[in-house]
Amino acid sequence: MDDCEDLFKNVFSSFIHGILIVDTKLNIRKSNPALEEMFCRSGEDLIGKPLSLLFPEQPALEDKFKEVISNSASYQLLEGRACRKNALSHFPAGMTLSPLFGAKGESLGALATIKDLSLLKDLESVSRPFERLSTTEALTLGMAHEIRNPLGGIRASAQLLLSDLETSPNASLIQIIISEVDRINRLIKKMMDFSQEAEPKVKLINIHRSLEEIFLLEKETLIAHQITLLQEYDPSLPLIKADPDQIKQVFLNLIKNAREAMPNGGQIRVSTRYHGSYAFSAVSQSKPLLFIVVEVADNGCGMDDKQIETLFTPFVTTKSKGVGLGLALTLKIIENHKGTIKVSTQKNAGTTFQVFLPLPQK
Repeated sequence: MDDCEDLFKNVFSSFIHGILIVDTKLNIRKSNPALEEMFCRSGEDLIGKPLSLLFPEQPALEDKFKEVISNSASYQLLEGRACRKNALSHFPAGMTLSPLFGAKGESLGALATIKDLSLLKDLESVSRPFERLSTTEALTLGMAHEIRNPLGGIRASAQLLLSDLETSPNASLIQIIISEVDRINRLIKKMMDFSQEAEPKVKLINIHRSLEEIFLLEKETLIAHQITLLQEYDPSLPLIKADPDQIKQVFLNLIKNAREAMPNGGQIRVSTRYHGSYAFSAVSQSKPLLFIVVEVADNGCGMDDKQIETLFTPFVTTKSKGVGLGLALTLKIIENHKGTIKVSTQKNAGTTFQVFLPLPQK
């Protein structure tokens, strides 16, 4: 028994991530050296203190701890704003929460493993969203293939059952199975289309003509949603090299997003211009690239910081019926055209997307 206790103490003390144990009233019962170093506090200083000492003014996080204690729930990949001994020093913390039970199965509190995410957040902030897409694409394609294979067997089996049970009261349930399999297959196709997006087939296009063709398609929908369209074009813009179909997909996505950000109506402003007198260059380029800018601005609900962070992340969406691929695919298309996208937004004050597309080099 002593050997087991010594082993437990050694593991507890040696664990590289912080370990925090709180009781049922969210008071701290125990911490390991890694956590004490992370928060710049001694173990004696922490015992008996409230959880809010380390995570102040975060009721949502405290609610998660309470759910773990009262409902034996577990949570992974939670994030909070942690506070070191110096109250002015905060850092992002990631954590996993688990219930803590006594010998008789009674709830003793909750156990949290905590990581300092400062370095990770710094790396993410300087990395381009497009660079994060490549890994996701590979995972998406592999997952899509793995899911698609058994789905074919499920659908075939369900169809055989349906043919045998056409007069059964359960026939409608089997039809639902087939319908849901078909829906999943459609989702998988979207995933695979995203992962295998073709290289752009570029030719010289008039960006204004492409935009007008999009507006023609969206005109009735915008009117139905009480949205007015304001167009401000620079008529001196030259032709650009782009894939016309992919460029239309980009601006259809942006117009659709703007419309959905204004459920009670509003205005979408689309403008085009040269990108000032500036140019972007890369080491591999003998000449800098000159750009035009297409802006799509709305006066809708805007976005908060959390939404901005995941804006171009595949399969992350705030829409009840969304898949979360529209903006990720939009970014991918523009990057494939050697362009870029910038976003400015304010909660309840609208959003502006700026799409930079390069001019042909002479």
